[in-house]
Parts: sequence; structure tokens; C-alpha cells
Amino acid sequence: MPKTLWYKTPAHNFYLGFPKQSVMCWANGVVDSFQQSFSVDKRLSEEDITGTIAYVEALYRAGILSMREILSIKKGLLRMKKKSFPDGYKAEDIHTAVETGLTKLVGGVAGKIHTGRSRNEQIVTDERMYLKKEILFVQKEMQGLQREIISKAEKWHKVIMPGYTHLQQAQPILFSFYLMSWFFALERDKKRLSDCYKRVDICPLGSGALAGNTYKLNRDKLARKLGFSKVSENALDAVSDRDFIIEFLSDAAILMSHLSRFCEDLIIWSSAEFGFIRIDEGLGTSSSLMPQKHNPDALELIRGKTGRVYGNLFNLLTVMKGLPMGYNKDMQEDKPPMFDTAEIAKECLKVFTLTVKTMKVFPERMKEVMSEVSLLGRPGAIPLRRDGGKNYLQACCTLNGFLKV
Repeated sequence: MPKTLWYKTPAHNFYLGFPKQSVMCWANGVVDSFQQSFSVDKRLSEEDITGTIAYVEALYRAGILSMREILSIKKGLLRMKKKSFPDGYKAEDIHTAVETGLTKLVGGVAGKIHTGRSRNEQIVTDERMYLKKEILFVQKEMQGLQREIISKAEKWHKVIMPGYTHLQQAQPILFSFYLMSWFFALERDKKRLSDCYKRVDICPLGSGALAGNTYKLNRDKLARKLGFSKVSENALDAVSDRDFIIEFLSDAAILMSHLSRFCEDLIIWSSAEFGFIRIDEGLGTSSSLMPQKHNPDALELIRGKTGRVYGNLFNLLTVMKGLPMGYNKDMQEDKPPMFDTAEIAKECLKVFTLTVKTMKVFPERMKEVMSEVSLLGRPGAIPLRRDGGKNYLQACCTLNGFLKV
């Protein structure tokens, strides 16, 4: 065996003795840059520092750290929590960035924050803490939209409009009745996220790399400190699991499908051919060539971003489908779809709420376009069945022939 020495690169220490090509790969920074995730997971800095504070307190209670050490480490971490990493900061990931920053503040004792702890459990803890907050944020935006829907349904509760199936006039309905269909779709979305939250709300800290922690840590107390309702039951499953992110992405995809359908109706109804509503000018643009046009850009973007959320779901499903149990580097790719979907969902809900709040409704136009077919369909068949001695199907056929004359 060749003599073992340390060879330093900007972000790593590793051993000489590798083949020359391997040393060249690390030395020129190509692999360093390729493997880093800090540019993405730096968004988890608050969660990572909060989790680290709770973990070192658990180490202190287990007798691993002294009072002097825990006070020094906590003081440094709390200082870091008040600041953000500067632009251009280099690190492999958020975990090494926190440890490096802490070392500069408190010295070598910072290395003890990883006593018995693996980055495998650390990242999934950070993700769960982040996603718990994001689910509540998304639900808050959904509730705001529901309140606006109720407000507009009350305002326009006497407005009659044609109801559609197959995009053909079917039966007259109240506009408020239509709006409340949105409300109940969103209510299901909200309940799905609440159910998802229960499975996110599990603390994996203490799982180690895959086989648990050999120190006598009180995991239940650690979980409560971090706001989790319970601890994971199997260490290997805990570090392998990304079901909770996939479930969130799935729930968000269904939510976005609803928003996209709502947008489609409003886009059609705002056209000259329908003229039922008008989208506020601040939510669209005019054409660069045809200034008389008003394009419903915001609604079209919500419809377009729905495809991106679907893609995020299939992205992570594909990443996870063939992985052996345990942590694998592939799982580093779980964060971009999670971050992107959470931001899109919140943003689209805000924009759609603003759309509902500001749109103008034209009841007379709705009444004007309703055809006799729309008005006479089912109501006309009922007296034919009752007075003409026909069953309902026969009455419908008779009425259909009459209306075609």
C-alpha cells in the first residue's frame, strides 16, 4: 500500500494513493462542482441549524458533551442562525457549510456536532421540517382563496348562467353554485395535505447512517424539541424514505390540476365569444401587434406551471424507482422538485385569489347566451312524463324531436 497522505482541494480532504486519473478529477474541480448540492440545499440552513441545536442538546443530556462545550456550540449556532451564507460561498452541502462556519466561530469543538450523526438522517430531518412548514403555508393560501370564493358567491348569488357538459349548454345554474364547486374541490385538496402532514411529521433523527445510534439519546424528547409528533420506527427505512415528498408532490399536482381547470373556464369565459367575465388588466397584457386584445397571461401561466408540477412528481418517482434500500446519492435530486413545487403552489394560489377578487362579471351576457334548449331540457321533460304518460326516456326523446323542429 502506498504511503497515505492528505491532499487538499477547496471543499474536501482525501487520500493520495488513488489512481492518477482520480486525483486529477478532484484536483481540477469538475467532480467537486458536480457532486455539490449546497447551491440547492442552502435553503435548508435554518432547519439544519435548528436540528443541530436539538441534537447537541441530546448529546449533552446523554453525557457526551460537557456544559462548556454545549454552551459554546449553541452560542455559535445561534449566531449563524441570524445570518445567511454570502453569495458565492463554497461548500459540498448545507451540513458541511454549517460545520465549517461553526468551526470558524468556536474552533475544533464544532466537529462534535456530528458525533453519532450521519448526513443521511440529517438531510431527511431537514426536509421533513421544511415540508411541514410549507404544507401549512400552502393550506393558508388555499383558505384565503376559499374565503374569496365564498365572498363572491354571496355577492353574485342571484346570477343565473348556463351550465355546461361537453362544453355545450346543458342546464341553467346559479353562478354562485358554479363558484362553490371550486370551494369543495379545494376542500378535498386541503384535506389531502392535512393527511400528508401526518406522515411528514415523523422525526428520523437518531437513525444514524442506516442502523441507528449507539449513544443513549432520548429520541422522543429530541422529536418534541423539533416539533415532531413521533419518531421513526426503523432506521433503515427512515434514511431510505422519500415517500413523504412524493406524496406532497402528488397532492400538489392534484391541486394544480384543479387550478388549471378553473383557469381554463375563466380564459374561455373572458373571450369575446362568451363575454361572461373580464380579467383585471393587471393580470394580463395586450398584444404587441394587436393592442385591442387583452391576453389572460396570469391564468395561462398557472395552466402552464401545472405541467411543471406534474414533471416534478414524475421526476422524483423516476429517481426513486430502482434504488436499493439505504441512502443513495441519487436522492440528492429530491430537493429541486420539492422546492419548486412548494413555490409554484403558493404563487399560483396567490395569483388565482387575486384573479377571483378583481374579476368583473356580466350577468346580462350570461342570461343573453342561454338558449331555449338550455332552459327547456330536463324541466320540459318532466311535465311530458307526468301528463303524457311517458317514461322519462320517452319524454326526453319527444322533447328532443320538438326542439329540433
